Amino acid sequence: MGIFRLVVAFSIFSFVLDILAADYSREGNFQRIEKATERFIATGISGLHKNSYDLNWLRNDLGKAIGINYRPEINEEGIPFYSRLVLSTPTDYYRIINIQQQRTESGLYEYWVVKKHFRKEANGLAETNCQFYLTRSNDFFSQRTIIRSTPYYEESYELGSKNRFTVDQNDKRLLYYLEAWDHVNCFNESKHKSLISHIVFAQENGYVRQELTPLLRLRLKMHELEINLQ
Repeated sequence: MGIFRLVVAFSIFSFVLDILAADYSREGNFQRIEKATERFIATGISGLHKNSYDLNWLRNDLGKAIGINYRPEINEEGIPFYSRLVLSTPTDYYRIINIQQQRTESGLYEYWVVKKHFRKEANGLAETNCQFYLTRSNDFFSQRTIIRSTPYYEESYELGSKNRFTVDQNDKRLLYYLEAWDHVNCFNESKHKSLISHIVFAQENGYVRQELTPLLRLRLKMHELEINLQ
């Protein structure tokens, strides 16, 4: 009986250590990918431009955040986008997209969305949320200053006494990258009902927006399940 109790106690102790180790690794990954995200938003475009879009520069720059993998998104011509990036760790996956620019007399303002996907851990839970950034720079290839950061979508921002940054909610391309229908917890369900109740598809001749019916949502979930099982 004593040996049995010892084995059970050791098993419980090992299980607790595994959870603590996973949490520690998870927290470390989270801090690194958060730091790398804001570093890319602030200096990534200007750094790539100064270094002739040398991805080795980006690797070395983000390498300061140990454990971060990166993958620039590629356009139809096979050329990487300056302003889109995927960051990942063993537990987290971030997609960074610059979705709108607005120039004023005080500089260039840009709206960024970061989709955060936290992979399943020992507790069996998966989580998805967002972070929205408003930045200012002198021009597109300059370093940026983050002037606003929030986990919830806001459609407009005061830029001073005369100007306001307003997200163009009629731009289907922008709505396609915003993906409100797939990140409902990042939006005010009553205020942004139109955004989260419609989906945008990319097609050869442009973007198509349609109502997200229960049947269509079910089909999308089934498609997502098929992809995850592959």
